[in-house]
Amino acid sequence: MYPKKLYLEVTTNCNMSCGMCVKNAPGSSISNQHLNIAIFKKLLPYLSHVQELVLNGIGEPLLHPDLLWMISKAHEQMADKRASETSDKRASETSEDCWIGFQTNGLLLTSSLTEQLLDAGLNRLCISVDSVPEKQKCGISLTHSNDLPASPFSMVDAVRRQKNKSRFQLGAEIVLLRETLPQLPQLIQRLAEEGVDFILVSHLLPYHKDAEPQSLFTPYTEEARAIYLKWKKLADKEGIDLSDLTAKTWIAPRVEHELRLKQLYKYMLEDAWEKGLWVNIKKLSEWDEESIATTKEIFRKAREIAAEHKVELSLPPLTAKQNRSCTFIEDDAVLIDVNGTVTPCHQLWHTQTVHMDEPKHFNCKSFGNVLEQDLLEIWRSTPYQQFRQAVQQYDYPFCHSCTLGPCPDITGETEPFSNDCFGIEVPCGHCLWGFDAVRCL
Repeated sequence: MYPKKLYLEVTTNCNMSCGMCVKNAPGSSISNQHLNIAIFKKLLPYLSHVQELVLNGIGEPLLHPDLLWMISKAHEQMADKRASETSDKRASETSEDCWIGFQTNGLLLTSSLTEQLLDAGLNRLCISVDSVPEKQKCGISLTHSNDLPASPFSMVDAVRRQKNKSRFQLGAEIVLLRETLPQLPQLIQRLAEEGVDFILVSHLLPYHKDAEPQSLFTPYTEEARAIYLKWKKLADKEGIDLSDLTAKTWIAPRVEHELRLKQLYKYMLEDAWEKGLWVNIKKLSEWDEESIATTKEIFRKAREIAAEHKVELSLPPLTAKQNRSCTFIEDDAVLIDVNGTVTPCHQLWHTQTVHMDEPKHFNCKSFGNVLEQDLLEIWRSTPYQQFRQAVQQYDYPFCHSCTLGPCPDITGETEPFSNDCFGIEVPCGHCLWGFDAVRCL
């Protein structure tokens, strides 16, 4: 068994300094360097087994001086595989289910470079954009630049039409912010008119505390909210506020009111646990129904516009899902950083701290380095296989919905991570990727 999707970080250099980027987060130690071609050459033999190659990481791919050469060589390997499988000697282009792509901020794109990229074999390009030109930016400078002299989307679309590259897919990635959300329908309209085929929308991953209020994602499930409202209604009838429960009241209730509060709280927890739900009373009581309703209406308008223009629009959920799913593991993906380090997912690609209610620190999870070991040997190693199996069990806790936090794992007292409160040895309970809240190409 081989990895089916390979993310290769070709550079950590960037020509922008976005506030939403982990590289610009407080305490970041991510380097500025290009991928050594020796690493790419080590990976070439495996590309004939890969269906999707994403030449992306923290930096701007177009800054790497050998990007065109890498795309060309990868295209040769992947197209040869398609030709041998189909016995079609005319398979000079990668098939629809086998593609090479990357995400860019678009600042370096020109017509000439776009032609070269398409000729080399690139067939999926995603350009980051977060707001409508001339609209105000987020006060903490989270957005990408929107002050380009001309639309890179229109330019790329014109080039691909001129060269008749029908299989080439042009996309846009939008990171939702509370401040720029109202612009979403207008932005979708503009992107559709400029020739995009698909639009990928993601929630913000807050890498510093000041960014957290801009996140629109609610990391609690609607099922948990329903349980809370059910028992809140019963408690309200008796003049009891469920949020009044304290550790002291729970351990040693002194009066009848406290005894009843503990009893109702216990019944609610039992009701939730029977359904496999986690409830955090404090957070569920702060659930912003009006904000969610407003966002849903904006999403509805965005979907209508996308459908009218036949643009594939992928919008993230607004609340956590009860059934989590790790696309990295499910898609048999492997991530390799600029130094050749093999990691399992975006959340563990680089050491980082994410702020979502509480600051959660993640360390890079390495299973080896392709300069020292064979990629297939690393992929098939017992530790890596056990990691993938553990993730797919989805037995880890819903850390955002825990009422006992912050635990030693969140505060870093158990640094480095060894296991969660269930004894599970994968650090996935706090990951927003599993809720499909944060996405990438």
